[in-house]
Amino acid sequence: MGTIGAPWGLKGWVKVWSATSPSESLLEHRQFHGEAQNWSGELTVSESKPQGRFLAFKFSGCDNREAAERLKGAELQLLRASLPAPEPGEYYWHDLIGLDVTTREGVALGQIVEMMETGANDVMVIQGDRRRWVPYLEPEVVIEIDLVKNSCLVDWDAEF
Repeated sequence: MGTIGAPWGLKGWVKVWSATSPSESLLEHRQFHGEAQNWSGELTVSESKPQGRFLAFKFSGCDNREAAERLKGAELQLLRASLPAPEPGEYYWHDLIGLDVTTREGVALGQIVEMMETGANDVMVIQGDRRRWVPYLEPEVVIEIDLVKNSCLVDWDAEF
């Protein structure tokens, strides 16, 4: 969802580079999981605000520049419990990652390894015998998603 950058000021604030669209939507959340090379844990936001090209966050217990420096580089992830339940037929991208993709003809294409936003439509990046970029278009291309069976059925030419 975002990456913690350098400390901002002396009182424990950090710069956060949002990966959301719009970037300010990250300000709506108060609980995150932070993951860095040699640190991981839960972070509670005590204050946050937009600040030019980045967002400024102050996390509980992070009260000085040294504490803020330790958070630098951490990737922020939202806690699943803080997300609203998707409507029937709607999915969070992270729920689609790892699904086994099969064509209507029964040809296994591989697994969804990434979702991408493009100007026209979202795209599933599927890794199997090779990498494929398949548009996420319902119901024209994506026929069925079954999270219980970990599967995605598509109408797609396996040779393409």
